[in-house]
Amino acid sequence: MTDFTETIQKYADVLVQVGLDLQAGQRLFINAPLEARELALAVTRSAYKAGAENVHVNWADPELDKIRLRDGSDEAVKAYPDWVVDGLLQHTDAGHARMNITCADPDFFAEEDPDRLRDMQRARAVKFQPVSERIVTNVANWNIGMSPHPAISAKLFPELSPEEARAKHWETIFKMCRIEGDDPVQDWKDHISNLVKRANYLNEKQFHALHYQSPVTDLTIGLPDGHLWETAQLGMKNGTYPVVNIPTEEVFSLAHRERIDGVVKSTKPLSWNGTIIDNFILQFSEGDVVSAQAERGQSALDTLLSTDDGARSIGEVALVPHSSPISQSNLLFFNTLYDENASNHLALGQAYRFTLAGGTEMSDEDFNEAGGNSSLVHVDFMMGSGDMDIDGITADGEREPIFRNGEWAFKV
Repeated sequence: MTDFTETIQKYADVLVQVGLDLQAGQRLFINAPLEARELALAVTRSAYKAGAENVHVNWADPELDKIRLRDGSDEAVKAYPDWVVDGLLQHTDAGHARMNITCADPDFFAEEDPDRLRDMQRARAVKFQPVSERIVTNVANWNIGMSPHPAISAKLFPELSPEEARAKHWETIFKMCRIEGDDPVQDWKDHISNLVKRANYLNEKQFHALHYQSPVTDLTIGLPDGHLWETAQLGMKNGTYPVVNIPTEEVFSLAHRERIDGVVKSTKPLSWNGTIIDNFILQFSEGDVVSAQAERGQSALDTLLSTDDGARSIGEVALVPHSSPISQSNLLFFNTLYDENASNHLALGQAYRFTLAGGTEMSDEDFNEAGGNSSLVHVDFMMGSGDMDIDGITADGEREPIFRNGEWAFKV
């Protein structure tokens, strides 16, 4: 095998063995754009070597959605087949695994009618709500990985030819995902162990709130009683322990949806459903966005925030040191999977049920009463920087440094 073939297979092994924790006898459903064929094939090979009973790849092509937006009726734009959702629910409820390979042009839908685009995206989100519910309640193992897209490769390395840019993009992915060592699977296990120690420290503290300060942000986020700090390695009801995002540099929990006040400014562009939203400022009062302004993508930001009531509040708070490999690359990947791991970030919308003690067993009403946020969307945006300080605030009002100048302020 060539060096590239060997390295992409190591990457696939990490995604399958660590990312999915795939077990012998499980079936694997892969959702992959056509541009991600190399990685999808490598993952399939790794999955069968791990004992998969069956691997099915759903090949996606966003051109089909563009045709629907331009030539379909209003009914066609809002339609989504029930059988697709039913199949995924059957697959997940039977305890089988699912992987999404992200690979998209962030500007692909920038010129489309925003109202029709909103209708299509909302209709899909509504249909997929039962599938999303399985994700936030940890029913079965899942993972997200990344493959280069020509449009992103060109943005990252504009001075290179398309072929050279793609090769450089792959090289960068391998570096960010810790694939370059002799035993990347073990390297990942060591990395996750360190993140787990961070999460355990914060769980012992049980802070009442976090206060974020930087030259552009002054935000206080309440934390519910019984909140749980987690890493991307999650325990699933089917007995697996996948690392659902690779790469990952974060520990995360949920916000109290009614105790968020202040101003936060994005520090990296947000690529959301084929549109870039950049340099945006959100003003929060008593948990909700009361003002939102963006230098670019204002219409998309307004659409996101109007998805439902929960889209105007915070579901996730995530802590990432400024010294992370992705941050130090000084590259903007135009993909949340990578960009969120360069920076402290927040997520508008749905909170993960498993980040609240007993949350996966609660009714919707009880979860919301405890402070959890519910929404059709969960959209991460980056707001951290090398000059951000974060304090943990106890119920008695005492403060303890969590971050100073973008780095962890405590040792584990």
